[in-house]
Amino acid sequence: MSLCNACCDSDSRSSSGRKRSALLLGFSVAFALFFQYSLAPALSPESSNWIVDIPEVGSYIVDSWNDGCENDNKLLQDDCRGNSGVYRVTFFAGIFFILLSLIAMCNPSFNRKSWPAKYILYSCLVFLSIFVPNRPLFLDIYVPFARIGASIFIVIQQIVLIDLAYSWNESWVEKSNEADYQEFGSGKKWLRAILITCSGLYIASLTGIILLWREFSGCHENEAFIVITGVMILITTVVQLLSEQASLLTSAVISLYSTCLCFSSVSKNPDGNCNPRLGEDDPLGVFIGISLTICFLIWAGFSATADSRLSTGDSDDDASVLNDDDSGVQMERPLVEGVVANPDSDSEENCSTMTGKSNIGSKLWKLNFMLALVTCWVGTSLTEWGSVSVEGDIANPESGDVNMWMIIVSQWVTFGLYSWTLVAPLLFPDREFF
Repeated sequence: MSLCNACCDSDSRSSSGRKRSALLLGFSVAFALFFQYSLAPALSPESSNWIVDIPEVGSYIVDSWNDGCENDNKLLQDDCRGNSGVYRVTFFAGIFFILLSLIAMCNPSFNRKSWPAKYILYSCLVFLSIFVPNRPLFLDIYVPFARIGASIFIVIQQIVLIDLAYSWNESWVEKSNEADYQEFGSGKKWLRAILITCSGLYIASLTGIILLWREFSGCHENEAFIVITGVMILITTVVQLLSEQASLLTSAVISLYSTCLCFSSVSKNPDGNCNPRLGEDDPLGVFIGISLTICFLIWAGFSATADSRLSTGDSDDDASVLNDDDSGVQMERPLVEGVVANPDSDSEENCSTMTGKSNIGSKLWKLNFMLALVTCWVGTSLTEWGSVSVEGDIANPESGDVNMWMIIVSQWVTFGLYSWTLVAPLLFPDREFF
């Protein structure tokens, strides 16, 4: 039902504009994959198909997609052309969400209106992108901005993962309490499930670090990144165990996430002596990127925390319904809401009702701006952060070096923010963080 409401311009308050936005972003991922793996190979200069055979237009499209991808190595040229297909989709998706963000500041109700027209407009933009040359718009201008946006989103992902982990933990703890209420002792199976899940996540993290050391050691940079990742996982876990408020499941999720970021960083090292995977296909990286995107879409479209942080404006201009989810239940995330998200006060719902349009618009523009950052993440995760490499050869080594450092610095920021959420209540016990 939510999917139908998202596609149609329903006036029901239970149908949320943020769900429609998340759905449009899902379409963007599908378009990007189609452009990269289906359309781009058909636009090779050596190809002969119905697109190439279109008088005048066919040759122009081929030249536009191969602009800036000239290389003696045909595989590198193919990789560059496939990447440019992803840039086309994610660039216009990002522009689309930025425009929605600006409009939301002036007219919050627009976020829930005219979505069929918005879908058509975006589809037209994606179609027109086929005719835009790679340079300078995509390769020279968009790619650097996409890397910056993706790095910012890596930090935002931490908030999303923390929220999902707390929801997961609280759900199982609640089921344990309900089971104990019905029959004393029967709830232990849910607590055991939490411990087993935490053990599995930590084992996966440890296994990942061991494999990273075996595959990518031998260079000082890679070894430093791997060691720092392991040490930070150990530190955050110890601090979490000393805290009465934190969740071990959340720390386990962050540990595995940080291990994935470390892998993403060292696999971007442009030095072939340090990176045995240089130029190889990276299905694991693509899978991780798409999986994290799906997690964000679920969070942005259906999470109660996202609703209170980023929504409240999907109803009419003069209305300010804080929670428009179908369930009508407002869940709380003590750590995320108190320390990470840092709400102004516990009476935010009342303040939202009093401030009206200004507060509504301020939250809706955040939603659309975050979705614009997600498009940057999709654009980089599907293209190995803009690197053009194949079979140990890389066409832009300076790009790989920048990508490596941007990802690992983002991981350090993530560790720093999460560590603060654990340490702050211990350092300032008299302050209210939750």
